[in-house]
Amino acid sequence: MPKKRLTILAVGISLVLVLLMAVLSIVFLQSRKNPPLPAVGPTVMITSPAPEDSVMPKSSVLVEAVALGDNPIHHLELWLDGELAQTYYNSDLSEPAPIQIGFNQTLTVGSHLLIVRAVDSFSLIGQSLPITAEGSLDFAGEGPFSLVTIPTGSTLDETLAASGTDLNAVLPNNPGLSAGASPGTEIAIPIPKEVPAPGPNPPAPPSNPTFLDLIKLLPIGNPPMALIPVQVAGPPSPPAGLQAGGDACSLNLTWQDTSDDEAGFQVWITGLGVKPRVAARTAANKGTSPVSVDLPALGAGDFVYWVEAYNVAGAQPSNQVFVSIPGPCPNQLTSTLTVETLDFNSSAGIEKGYCYISLQDHPEVRLPVNQDQFIPLNGGKGDLTSLPAISRSYKMAVPNSSSIKIQGECWGWTGGTLSKLGVFNQTVQETEWNGSRIPISSAAFEIGLALSVSMPEGKLVPFAAPDPGIPSPILLKLEAPIILGDVGLDPMDALNYLDQGNLRTLTWEWLPSPISPAKLTGYTILINGIPFQHVTSPAARSAVLKLPGFCGTKIEVSLVAEEDDRQSLPSNILVDVQPPCGLYAVVDFKGVHFGWTNDSLNPSNECDDLQAYFRISVSEVFDYYQPEERQGVKVVKSFNGGGYYRDVGCGIYDLNYVAGSRYTETELDPTRIILPLRAVEGHPTHYVIEAAMWDYDVGSGDDLIARFDSSFVIGPAKVESLLAYMQGSPPMFKDWYCDEYIGIFNGDAKSKIDVCVDLYATDPSTGAVTLPSNAPIPDPSSSAPLDSPGLQFKPVSDIAVLETYLDKDGNLFTRIINEGPDDLVKKNLTITTSIQSNDPNLYGLPWTSRHFVNLKVGSKEDLSANQQKLDPSLYDYTITVAVSLDEGSEPGLNNNQRTDAYSAGGLQVVPNPLVLDLQIADIRSNSAGKLVVEVHNGGPDFYETAQSTINCEATQVSRLDGTSTKIPGIEEVTNHNLNADDSKLFSPAKSGFEFNLSANWYIISCQIQSDGVFADPDPANNFLTKNVY
Repeated sequence: MPKKRLTILAVGISLVLVLLMAVLSIVFLQSRKNPPLPAVGPTVMITSPAPEDSVMPKSSVLVEAVALGDNPIHHLELWLDGELAQTYYNSDLSEPAPIQIGFNQTLTVGSHLLIVRAVDSFSLIGQSLPITAEGSLDFAGEGPFSLVTIPTGSTLDETLAASGTDLNAVLPNNPGLSAGASPGTEIAIPIPKEVPAPGPNPPAPPSNPTFLDLIKLLPIGNPPMALIPVQVAGPPSPPAGLQAGGDACSLNLTWQDTSDDEAGFQVWITGLGVKPRVAARTAANKGTSPVSVDLPALGAGDFVYWVEAYNVAGAQPSNQVFVSIPGPCPNQLTSTLTVETLDFNSSAGIEKGYCYISLQDHPEVRLPVNQDQFIPLNGGKGDLTSLPAISRSYKMAVPNSSSIKIQGECWGWTGGTLSKLGVFNQTVQETEWNGSRIPISSAAFEIGLALSVSMPEGKLVPFAAPDPGIPSPILLKLEAPIILGDVGLDPMDALNYLDQGNLRTLTWEWLPSPISPAKLTGYTILINGIPFQHVTSPAARSAVLKLPGFCGTKIEVSLVAEEDDRQSLPSNILVDVQPPCGLYAVVDFKGVHFGWTNDSLNPSNECDDLQAYFRISVSEVFDYYQPEERQGVKVVKSFNGGGYYRDVGCGIYDLNYVAGSRYTETELDPTRIILPLRAVEGHPTHYVIEAAMWDYDVGSGDDLIARFDSSFVIGPAKVESLLAYMQGSPPMFKDWYCDEYIGIFNGDAKSKIDVCVDLYATDPSTGAVTLPSNAPIPDPSSSAPLDSPGLQFKPVSDIAVLETYLDKDGNLFTRIINEGPDDLVKKNLTITTSIQSNDPNLYGLPWTSRHFVNLKVGSKEDLSANQQKLDPSLYDYTITVAVSLDEGSEPGLNNNQRTDAYSAGGLQVVPNPLVLDLQIADIRSNSAGKLVVEVHNGGPDFYETAQSTINCEATQVSRLDGTSTKIPGIEEVTNHNLNADDSKLFSPAKSGFEFNLSANWYIISCQIQSDGVFADPDPANNFLTKNVY
């Protein structure tokens, strides 16, 4: 009998093994058939404005964000108050390069919530934490808008016509605008959304959705395996068409379930003063029917909700909805004890105060939680319910005892004096945990509290707060498996560094509290205080994380322990120092100038309209210094504007205007290209820049009407010296290298394309440009100089006319100053000059001249204001000069104009001279063997036509025998056009001097001397001697 039973057991085990092998085979074949999708969505972090930034209400905000992930980023979205406001589509999906984006969003009056989302090439979605911004525009609608100001001397109709619109079209967004609007009036012009939608909008959910019950709130992160199907191909598709409804304090959310493999849904909430968190979680829906849930509202205020469908492979969010709750709502009950502070009253005569509260002898927590928040008092009374709930509420596990001890201390400010108000120590019995007000008293103050406990099947309070009863983790070490020094600086190794160089292993310890042992459900890793990565195993004591690739900054890593929906106070902080930022070149196509155009057989037609489109290409050349397998040319960036045409004729055109609708479809600024400059020994960086513009002709070949072709090479020693120099100055060299191409093409056009290269010591990517794959992401704590801050950016600068004067040749100049608040960077302004005089030689009045200026706040500039010379020794002149910005707005227009009357002989020549601290910054040889002198203007002013003379002497030293020969008389007269803190290169070539570095090395001494029109406060730095090898 035992033998028979043993045989049956063996047969049973064999059947189980066969079944197990069959199941494993099916799972294996299924996985071969449907390989899992990449499960990790993009990481999105808003780098500016920072959460701690405090600014006055503005008409617009520049939101800069970084998106990175394991897959290429397909597009990024800016959401404003729960609605999609702007979209940027990435044109380069070849590799998972990080993207830096800059959205400039107009803001109407009031508080706004902004979130940036990224969608990768697998449709996985990631989104940033929200930021808040205060708007000041008294316009109707949310835009996007282009802000236009009526210039001096123009009318409303003329201004609107120049923008391609009229009064009737803009009135809905400008309700206070009238036909008689005066110069200086700002107008919001709606921008048509030309970008194609990524897909049709989902249909609205029908009226009979499936209602799902809320379940116990699980730890944020991946849900337990028991809730998840065994086989999933990837994260579920996102919920569609989320809508919000309900009334009073009950909220109803309805959406379309688009996936049949979700494990459930998570309802997320955020708002002003409320950090994003999971407010509720539901079980899975059967099939793909519409879904609806009811949950309690948070309380009075404005909030944004969204829903995530999740499974073991990840989670995907829906669209966002904006919900405004008009009145206060009672908190719903949870399975935890909630301590809510209601009011604070003091007889000490303080203006504002704060307290520290300890529950059950646990660590103290500040009231309000944020260090920059205080309790405002009016007549000794302070209403805490006006503060966000997260700032004044505390949650903890229900104590085993029938009472809770509440103790702490309070402080108050009177004027600039801080004083301690006293301490409190009180025990609250379980019978009082019913939500009614409980006074916590001291001699000088009283705090009103309310304590509440959950019912067994109660709903949840939709806000989180630190639980001091959960012990904080202790971080032990943060280790890197690979560092920059291990891979060197070879550009070919930079990709490997980006893949592995930001990996870190974080190790910690956590010990339960002897007072009330917590049952952990996981951890959350914080980067600079922002939730970054979740660890779902409570037994884990280490985790591998991939830090954001910021350069030249410090990243602070901390950790919180979690018990269900409660979190501990943060751990200690470990700091990770990121590698230093490199040097970047920004290729800036300034525009194309057509002297004449002809698109007909009649040669006398000098300004025909041409149907223009253009293409741009920047390539990197890997020359002989590279290994043979790495030599060649690689296209770094290109833009093809074919298929969209703009009419151009005589005049100056911005290439972005010619790009037309392609401008927003592919790049926020296709004509501004960022290139890394590397300091690798023996590896100079070589780039070739090409641009061409064609006239589209139907039925015949397109005609070339403009072109540009140039290159520049920079060696590693120069990269290092520029980086060292820029450490102590603004990290930017304006117009480091400039070139132009003038030509006559096919009898159709005479044109000139201007291109300049600016240098940055921090990454300048603020205009939604995909960074090169081997470039680090910029430091979020430092703001790079802005040339093109984003869409529809209009500077606000108060330009004042200070005086007029004549130079020694009888040319009239006007002196202006930028009184801020914004710098003017590559902006046009117009000077209109009217003269009344007995001079019979004057003609063509009034004179109008346009000027291209770089004028920082507080800087002055002298601009030419006439078209012929004046003779103040013989004639009387009454001169009126008016200055207006072609683009931007001015807060004060009363100082834009000046009138001066001069009798014969009374017009002064050069009054107080401008101040330009000219310096010889560097001496070197260029790739063609020419001498190059780098001149720097230390400011503070900018002179449009300042002249100086550069004199150099060279001593040539033979490499063969060491004999030396002097080469004197190398001279160049320069026209600076140098803004403050800018540099420019000059090549004194009148003597025909050239380097022969293969046979000699040189000792070069150069000196710069002004022509006396401006003052140089420090002549000592006008001289430099340098050896050139």
